[in-house]
Amino acid sequence: MASFRRVVLALAAVFAAAVVVLWVVQERLVFVPPPTPVQQGRGATRIDFMSTDGQPLFGLLVRAPTGGPPGVLDRLILHFHGNGDLADSWIDWAREAAGQTGWSLFLAEYRGYGGLPGRPTYDGVIQDGRAALAVLEARYGLTPGEIVLYGHSLGSGLATQLAVEQGVRAVVLEAPFTSAADVIRRTFGPPLSWVLPFISRIDIAPVDQVRSIDAPVWVVCGGEDEVAPAWMGRSVFDAALRKGEFLLVPEARHGNVAERGGDQYWEWLGEALRPQVAR
Repeated sequence: MASFRRVVLALAAVFAAAVVVLWVVQERLVFVPPPTPVQQGRGATRIDFMSTDGQPLFGLLVRAPTGGPPGVLDRLILHFHGNGDLADSWIDWAREAAGQTGWSLFLAEYRGYGGLPGRPTYDGVIQDGRAALAVLEARYGLTPGEIVLYGHSLGSGLATQLAVEQGVRAVVLEAPFTSAADVIRRTFGPPLSWVLPFISRIDIAPVDQVRSIDAPVWVVCGGEDEVAPAWMGRSVFDAALRKGEFLLVPEARHGNVAERGGDQYWEWLGEALRPQVAR
C-alpha cells in the first residue's frame, strides 16, 4: 500500500511539474518562427513601421496589376499568416491573388518572425496587427471599412480579434481553428487536456469572436486538414453573426487549400471581395 501511494504521489508530482512547465513555455509552443529565408520580399515592397510599444515591424506589399499610382491603394487585403509561416511564405499566393482578384495585398509580419527582434506573445501579436491597420490608414488613407482581413490558421484568431475591435469590409478565414483550447485538447489529450484550457494565457477563439463581427465572414478549409479539421472551420462559419460562404476543399490539407481548390477557390475569394449584403 505504501509503495502504491509513493507511485501515485510521484505521478502527481510529474503531472504538476508538466503543468507548470507548460504554463511557462506555452507561448513558445504556439508561436514557432521558422528560419528566415535568405531573400525576403521577392516581388514585393517592404514597408517598415513600429508597433505602439516601439517594436519594429514590417509588411510586404504586393500590388495589383492595376493598382494605380505608388501612393494610392483603394482595394486591399490585410493578410495574417499562421504560427509556423512567414509573411514571405505567402508572396507567391499573394501574387496570384492580386492577379486573380485585382486587389493589392499587405502581408503582415509579427515580432520575432522574419528576422524581427522580440519574442512573439499573444498580446504582442495582437498589438502588431493593430499597428498594421494603423500604418495602412496613415500611409494610404485606408480606413478599416475599406480593408478585407484574411487570416490563415493562427492568423484567423488575429483577424477575428481585430474585426471585433474595428469595423472591416469582410473577414476571410482559411483553415481556422475554433479555439486555442480545442487545439490543446487535440494535441495533448487527457489528462493534460483537462487542465490546460484553464491555464492558457492565449485567448484565441475565432468561434466566439465571429459572433460579434458586423461584417461577412467567409471560411475555406480542407477536408484532409491535419491541424484544424474541417469541423472546426464549419463551426466557425456557423457561429458567424453575418455569413458569407463556406467552402470545403475535400482533398486539401492545412497548407495547400488554394492549390487544391484551384478555380473554385479563386471564384470563392472573388465573391468574398465583392460588395454584398449578409446571407
